[in-house]
Amino acid sequence: SDVYKRQLIRGAIGEYRGYEVKTVGDSFMVAVDDAQRAVDMAAAIQLRLYQHKWPTALDCVYVDGEEHVIDDPDDTQGPEAGNPWSGLRVRIGVHYGPVEVILDAVTKGYDYYGSTVNVAARVEGVTDGGQGGVTSTVMDAIKPTCPQYTSKLLANTSLRGVRDDVELYEIRPTGLEGRRFDNPLVFDEAAKAAAMHGAAKGVLDANASMSTAGTDSRVSFVPLTSATRPVRNAVREAFKALRGKDRIHILESLRRAWRIELP
Repeated sequence: SDVYKRQLIRGAIGEYRGYEVKTVGDSFMVAVDDAQRAVDMAAAIQLRLYQHKWPTALDCVYVDGEEHVIDDPDDTQGPEAGNPWSGLRVRIGVHYGPVEVILDAVTKGYDYYGSTVNVAARVEGVTDGGQGGVTSTVMDAIKPTCPQYTSKLLANTSLRGVRDDVELYEIRPTGLEGRRFDNPLVFDEAAKAAAMHGAAKGVLDANASMSTAGTDSRVSFVPLTSATRPVRNAVREAFKALRGKDRIHILESLRRAWRIELP
């Protein structure tokens, strides 16, 4: 499956005139000299990975891990069944700005350095598998919606090693509108409104996510202060290794212990 993934990704890199800087493990670092082509490439990669015919056993890995659970992994995955999940799920982060380019004397290729590179890597780190995240800097330089994709605001959040908060958006390829993510950055308008009006308190002020019973709502758009920001960052780091349902279980236990009323 890794061979197919690399072939599909490299095909998109070539088509959208990107430059493969390097690979680190199973990750790609790619430079593109135009923000619109970078986003188009990211959307194309997600769609091509989805449309590829993967072994059924690969889909069962995600089902066994209880991520985005489906009823029957043998016959409901993929485009033919209208299911928005199929095959490998990769995270993609895109940022746009100046970089430092240095020729590597050993590889004879160019390497890229600077804050633009770091921000792109941090954006990738907070997305979910099968999701593409971009910064507001990228959004300012592209079409927010086109036939190939739609965009959606995720959150204004801090990223590790980045001084200022970053406004993050999701780029959703056309045809994958049905995907749902456990990513704590995702929120809907009702959850956002509740947070903005102070209905979410206590542990929710730490910017952790909590699902409301029977829905896909997430709460993550809340005001941060110098006192709550370290708490939020600590909760986020601790929760990265946990599955969605485990996060919810812990938060619900804390909510009851601290007698926090849900909105």
